[in-house]
Amino acid sequence: MTLRQSSGVLDMAQDYFRYVVEMERNGFYCDIPAMLETEREQTVKARCSTEQIQKFAPEGFNPASPKQLLDFLRSEGINVKATSADILEENKDKHPIIESILSLRKTQKVLGTNVQGYRKHLDKDSLIHSSYGVEATDTGRLSSTSPNTQNVPPECRHWFKSRYKDGKIISTDLATLEYRLAAFESRCRRLGKLFRDGADIHIDSAKRAFGFKDGMEKADRKKGKTLNYAGVYGCGKKKFYTMIEEEDEKLFWKVKNLFPDVNRWKDNLTKQLHRTKRIVSASGRIRVFDETISNAIEREAFNWRLQSLGHDVLQVYLMEVIDKLRKEKVPALLVQEGHDSFLLDVEKDAVDDALAVVEGVGSNLNPLIKSVLGIDIDVPMYADFEVVEHWGLA
Repeated sequence: MTLRQSSGVLDMAQDYFRYVVEMERNGFYCDIPAMLETEREQTVKARCSTEQIQKFAPEGFNPASPKQLLDFLRSEGINVKATSADILEENKDKHPIIESILSLRKTQKVLGTNVQGYRKHLDKDSLIHSSYGVEATDTGRLSSTSPNTQNVPPECRHWFKSRYKDGKIISTDLATLEYRLAAFESRCRRLGKLFRDGADIHIDSAKRAFGFKDGMEKADRKKGKTLNYAGVYGCGKKKFYTMIEEEDEKLFWKVKNLFPDVNRWKDNLTKQLHRTKRIVSASGRIRVFDETISNAIEREAFNWRLQSLGHDVLQVYLMEVIDKLRKEKVPALLVQEGHDSFLLDVEKDAVDDALAVVEGVGSNLNPLIKSVLGIDIDVPMYADFEVVEHWGLA
């Protein structure tokens, strides 16, 4: 696999690293008392899960041993090929020990990766300075290491707050970014109209699939979000049934044909991929595949096209916001970037000014994208934003 990019995208990516270096230097404030409270809570949860496992497992059973767990499940008549999280999730209703195993793994990860892992990276001011780079990604997206502050579990996000007394965190993300880019790239009439009309695509899909009415519950909208993911990105029956937690072949085919224009676009991309063994993003990035084009490579290529363009859009948005904050001398620090979002740490008295900049840039990104990337996107592109006490509320 080889990655190439046009000179314009390359220049922008090089410029972006100045902002990345600044973000690393700024660091992200971590509330140590909140971390310690989470440690106490998760330790109790781990103990309870272990006690539950001991009720069902034979004496001497080691829940951390995949072989012992596999042997136990098979002895209970549960014929699984492995004990990975996705397989256990699919079978968690077949034996109560599985739920406890999943819970234990989750708490152990929080205690190890997050509590212990983050603690050793705290500086004297309780700041964590993650290292960002693109070495581990193929899309141009940033990866975060030492420690990873992009994939922070919900149980730990409330640790991260402003370093300033009574300061705030401004969280901003590009609204339904990849769905909007899929609508633009595929010229999907239905998706495009929904976005231009300002509709919520997840609510719309939930209505179409399940007949929900206006005023639906949050959980019902989440079902629509699941259907859209399956409809745009595609998935097999088995994965779809796992996602919706039931076997419904009629719904599977309904969702598979939810966006026919997107399906046709994906088919054309796939044919091109088999013919040329490469995929090109709208911003000029090129990915060449040296390996045989399998179904997995087809999915990877499709995802890459949307994700790489999506991160280019984020770079344009983020740099414009930071440049304006500097120009207007607003005391706000870039502290985290998450592929389609970023976070600012803002002094108490500067929140309104910082928010005005974020809203001013993010309310209509189409002209900015055209100016910098040369792409005239005919779907409304904008960012959502909110002011919160800590990241856990975003």
